[in-house]
Amino acid sequence: MTPDQCPKCSTPPASGDLFCENCGFDFITGSDPEPDTAAAAIENPGVVAMITVDVDHHRYMDPDGQLKVPDPMPEPASITLAPASLIGRRSQSRGVYPEIDASALTGDPAASSRHAMLRRREDGGWVVSDLSSTNGTYLRREGDDPRMLEPGAEEPIDEDTIILVGAWTAIRLVSPHMPEPQGR
Repeated sequence: MTPDQCPKCSTPPASGDLFCENCGFDFITGSDPEPDTAAAAIENPGVVAMITVDVDHHRYMDPDGQLKVPDPMPEPASITLAPASLIGRRSQSRGVYPEIDASALTGDPAASSRHAMLRRREDGGWVVSDLSSTNGTYLRREGDDPRMLEPGAEEPIDEDTIILVGAWTAIRLVSPHMPEPQGR
């Protein structure tokens, strides 16, 4: 349930917000955002998200083909990750500017404005959580079928994990020094 105001900065949130758009306070966990994003990125250099179009995910999400995959296909994009990186779709009217904008990068109209969150753990590993998105967040490992995440649950990920959002957006973390996930 969204509070009437942020307990940290007193900003009134929009209905259904999972974190404060002003200061980043997480209403679900009751925790502050990671401090000093720039310093944390320097401590963990080289972790990027590779964003591509996944035609198999599109067939799974839209078996009737109502949404058309971009033609020509957008080039793969890479985004250097902050310790907490929002995945979604930009919304000027709601003031949402995700670090990984599925609509801008892949032309995906089915990503929610606040779709999922990537967070770096203290041990340098990464977790992803679905933010109660409309179409869900899926994870797929090589050779496995995709599985949908429970909203709000954090799932450890590694370089063999593909995060699937919207109708066709695929995200894979790439780093030469990314530790193995713990707690699977």
